[in-house]
Amino acid sequence: MRVIFLAASILCLMGMTASAQPSKMNPNPDATGVEGLTGAMRDVGSPWLDHAMNDVGTNPTGWKRQWCAKSVNLWLQRSGKKGCGGDTAISCLSAGRKLAGPTIGALAVMKHHVGIVKEVHGSQVTLVSGNHSGRSGARSVGVGKYARGRVVAYVWPE
Repeated sequence: MRVIFLAASILCLMGMTASAQPSKMNPNPDATGVEGLTGAMRDVGSPWLDHAMNDVGTNPTGWKRQWCAKSVNLWLQRSGKKGCGGDTAISCLSAGRKLAGPTIGALAVMKHHVGIVKEVHGSQVTLVSGNHSGRSGARSVGVGKYARGRVVAYVWPE
C-alpha cells in the first residue's frame, strides 16, 4: 500500500497527467455527461474516437480546405452514427444530444472548428480533429489542446 501511495505521489509531483484511451466497455456517458473537471475523464466507449486516432497524420477526406467537419462525419458514419448533417463545424451541433460539459468521445463544437474530446484537463480539452496541423492545403488529422471557453457545445453523437 505504501508503494502505491509513494508512486502516486511521485507522479503527481512530476506533473504527469493521466491519458484516457477510448474503450468499448461503457458506450453511454451518465445522464449529465459531466465527469470531474480535472484529469483524464473516464472511458465512455466511442469507436469514432478510435477511427480518428487511426487517421492521425493523414487526410482521410481528400479535401484541401475546411474539412474538420467532413472528417468527423466520416468517423461517425464508420461507427454507425448519423453524422453532422453538413460539412461545417457548427453543423455538428445536430449530431446528437448536447452535454452539460466535456466527456471523452463527445464532439467539441466551436464556431469554426470541431473535434472529438480525447482528454480533459482543467480549463483545456485535448481534441482529435481533422484539418488540424500542417501547412495550408496539406493539413492532416492531429491532436491538440484547446481552451474550454472556445467550445460552443459538447455533443454526444446519436
